[in-house]
Amino acid sequence: MRLPSHAAGTGGQAVEGGLPGIGSPYHRVFDTFPDGIALVGPDGRITATNRAEAEMYRYGSPEHLIGVDPSLLV
Repeated sequence: MRLPSHAAGTGGQAVEGGLPGIGSPYHRVFDTFPDGIALVGPDGRITATNRAEAEMYRYGSPEHLIGVDPSLLV
């Protein structure tokens, strides 16, 4: 699943992590989706993730996965 880095309602501005701002429909889906989702930046590191992803890899919160190289999780 790929989420747009620009979204309606953000004034056409790029949003940090490639995820539309809090309160957007995309953000709500991302946060509440029952499966783990991680967005990876051009540098190959996680830029955003949801709670299900954090729980799957036994991290305390999604924020703890930010900056992690996903290849280290498998």
